Amino acid sequence: MKIDDTLISKLAKLSRLSFDDEERKNIKVELGKMLEMFEQLNNINLEDAKALNYLNENEIKMRSDTVGEELDSYWIEKNAPKTKSGGIVVPKIIE
Repeated sequence: MKIDDTLISKLAKLSRLSFDDEERKNIKVELGKMLEMFEQLNNINLEDAKALNYLNENEIKMRSDTVGEELDSYWIEKNAPKTKSGGIVVPKIIE
């Protein structure tokens, strides 16, 4: 693909942007670099590459779901700024 002033003007119109001459020159250079990178990606041989299902081949180990030590409601209420009927009172955020 050739990057010229016509292409830059079309992209500017589509994106509803305006560029001065210096910006147009910089955009040409940057788009050229991007296209070169994509061309390099197109040249990579992927015939022997396996499909990637997971990034990590290790099995995910789930922890067992066991009951642990419970917090005593006395300490919860003692550390809360305000309590009412065994619950912690918080500011209302939804009208």
